[in-house]
Amino acid sequence: MERGYMRTYLANIILFMALAALVSACGGQAPRPLPDLPRKDWLAEDRQAPAPAAGSLYAADKKFSFRDLVYLAVQQSPALARSAINLDIQQTTLSSARWKALPEVHLMAIVTSNLTQYNRNLPHQEDYGNTKYQISYSGFFNNPVATYFDVQAQKELMSIAIATHKQVMGKCIMQIASLLVQIEARRESLDALEHSLDIARKQKNYAVTSGQYKTDIWSGPDIREDMARDLALQADAARMELTHLRNQLKSLVGLDRTQQLHVDTASIAREIQDFDPAALSWERCWEESTERYLLAQQVRLHDAGIMLAWAQYVPNISFVVNESPPNGQAQAANAQTDQFLHVTLNFPVLDWGRRYRDAQQARARRRQSRLDEVIRRQEYQQRWFAAQEQLSLSRARLRQRQHAEQSAARRLQAVTIFYERGGLGLPEFAQAQQAMQEARMARVNAQAAVRQNVLTCMDLTQTLQNRFLESAPVQEK
Repeated sequence: MERGYMRTYLANIILFMALAALVSACGGQAPRPLPDLPRKDWLAEDRQAPAPAAGSLYAADKKFSFRDLVYLAVQQSPALARSAINLDIQQTTLSSARWKALPEVHLMAIVTSNLTQYNRNLPHQEDYGNTKYQISYSGFFNNPVATYFDVQAQKELMSIAIATHKQVMGKCIMQIASLLVQIEARRESLDALEHSLDIARKQKNYAVTSGQYKTDIWSGPDIREDMARDLALQADAARMELTHLRNQLKSLVGLDRTQQLHVDTASIAREIQDFDPAALSWERCWEESTERYLLAQQVRLHDAGIMLAWAQYVPNISFVVNESPPNGQAQAANAQTDQFLHVTLNFPVLDWGRRYRDAQQARARRRQSRLDEVIRRQEYQQRWFAAQEQLSLSRARLRQRQHAEQSAARRLQAVTIFYERGGLGLPEFAQAQQAMQEARMARVNAQAAVRQNVLTCMDLTQTLQNRFLESAPVQEK
């Protein structure tokens, strides 16, 4: 009677642990299917500017706009493809955590051969000395409670991996926009330098033919030659900078530096011209930011870590199926061999507080994560207002540079009239042209500074990347 009760008791325990393992493996709703990047599924469909066809991106005469460059980067950028691999790795890790709820069963085949046969002359069973074969099974149940919280932790890590990849893509989009702004500014500066160089060469030729330098040392051909040489060197440096920026853009979108890439630098201005940071609230932008989401996920991850530490107090269960009889169930020599199920319950009785200390450490890390969120929120607020102040300052400087350019244009217009009527010579006319070009370059640099500051604000608000990226697919809890 007692043996039957123990068998029923052990069978119920095994059944309960198996059901608990299955529940923990299936606990929580499975995450939505993740995109296999690079793929356009991560790009928001814009009705006004639909995604370009894949073939049009690789046309020989294609002139790439800002949106085209973003789609090209998503299609073939090595940096984005490398980041996407982390999603596959984390998805595999999550699947492994789910399968840990089921026992890992091992089959053991034992072949036994009597080498000495010392007892062959004694009474024994008929097959004494023959080779024997034995098959046994063993398995170990992972802690079902710990497995459940491990799955929950891997889900949080999956969400973190998705948000991190979205952050990487957003950074790539901002880098493309910044490079287009710099390329546009360098190109306009190069045009102004080449125009100034042409004026300097005309002044040098005039100084040689007119002989005016005999009465004015600052108008001599040597001085004019030095000025022309300096402008030529500035133009060469500007061309090198422009080539370097173009190569950076090629590398960012996954092209070789030897490949041709025509870009529409004016397209970035159309993307940022309607952005108004004053219409946004920094509190709301912080709450919807990827940075804040990642910090919150760290807190949730530490919550799962606390429960995982406490779950280590649950006993572990293992089982073995073999032909080894327990005490009191020895078999006769000629009897048929029985198969026995051995279930082992491993209770943690004395661990000197190790599991408790693990839980305490997880709690301390959670408090650190909460404080990190508070600190990062304050830093975000400071960056927000600093970016707005820089934007306002750069816009004020741009207005001043635009006014200076307009004033220089009016002076050049007046000098041109006098020059055409013979009232002024070429040096005065060239000086007015040079002042106009310098005012133009100052305006170009000021305009580029404004656009860079606008991009900084858009980066804080994630406005630009949200125009392209869909919301990251996160599983329901």
